[in-house]
Amino acid sequence: LLQPRARSPTHRTAARVVGQLQEAAKSSHATRKPHRAMKHCLLLAAAAHAYNASTPPTKIITSNCTLQRFPPIYANRVHFFSFVAADLYHLLGHALRYYRHLGLDLKNQGQVWVHNASGPIALEKTLVYLRRYEIRYKVSNEWSSQTKREAANQFLLSLPNDAWLVYPDLDEFFAFPCEVLEIMDQGGLLSGQMVDRVAYDWHLNSLRPLPRAAKINNRSSIDYQFPRSCRLTGGLLDTNVNKYTLVPAVDAAGKRLRYINAHSVACGERRKLRHVHAQKATNCEGVS
Repeated sequence: LLQPRARSPTHRTAARVVGQLQEAAKSSHATRKPHRAMKHCLLLAAAAHAYNASTPPTKIITSNCTLQRFPPIYANRVHFFSFVAADLYHLLGHALRYYRHLGLDLKNQGQVWVHNASGPIALEKTLVYLRRYEIRYKVSNEWSSQTKREAANQFLLSLPNDAWLVYPDLDEFFAFPCEVLEIMDQGGLLSGQMVDRVAYDWHLNSLRPLPRAAKINNRSSIDYQFPRSCRLTGGLLDTNVNKYTLVPAVDAAGKRLRYINAHSVACGERRKLRHVHAQKATNCEGVS
C-alpha cells in the first residue's frame, strides 16, 4: 500500500499521484468509461524473479499460482523480521495477520523492532498487536537506513545455516509463487516487484483497523479493503520496485549473506561490503 505523507519531495509527488488517481476515478464514474490515467493501474498475475547473486537476474519465473501457505516442512526454516514505526500500529496488525496466515511461526521465528517516536500511547497500541501474535520485539529510539540494516543483519546472522528470512517493510505484503518451494530446494534467492493496492473505487481510503480477534472475518482483511492492484510506485513515481522477498542465511560455500540495503544482499565480510553497488548481490556461490 502507498501511504504518502507530505514531508519530502517524494511524498509530495505521491500526494499528487493520489490526487490524479482520485480525479480519474471521479471522471470514470461520470462517463462510465475507463480513464486513460488508469492505464497505470492494471490487474496483475502473480510474478516472481529468481535471482542469481548478481544482476540482472539469470532466470525469471512468471507464475499463475500464488502460494497460499508454506507447508510446515518449509515454514520451519522461514524466519520473519521487520523494523516498524509505532504510529502505524493499525497496519502492523494487518501485516502480522497476513504473514501468520502464510504459515510463518511468528512466535518462535519472528522478531520486530519498533521505532518509538510518537510517544507512549502509540507504542502501547503497537504492543497490543505484538502481544496478540506473541512475537518478540525490541524498542529503538533511532530510525535510519543504517539502523534498519544493522538490525536486520544482526537477526539474519543469528539464524541457523539452513534458515531463510522474510524481511518486509510494514507496508509490504509479499506474495510467493508456488515455485518458491522448488527455489528453496535449489538454494536460490527470491525477488519480487512491488505492486500497490487501492480500493475498489480507485481511492486510497483510510485503513480500517483489525477488530478484536473474536470478530475478525474476511471483510476485516486488508485484501478486502484494497482489492485492486495498481502500478503506482513503479509507473508514476519512477522508483526502485524490486526487492528480495526470501533470502537464505548462507550460500553454497557457507558464507553468510548480509543486507547492503533493504533491496540488495551480498556474501562475505561486512568490512568488504561497504562499497558494493546498491543494486548488486555479489560474492555468493552456488545461489541460483
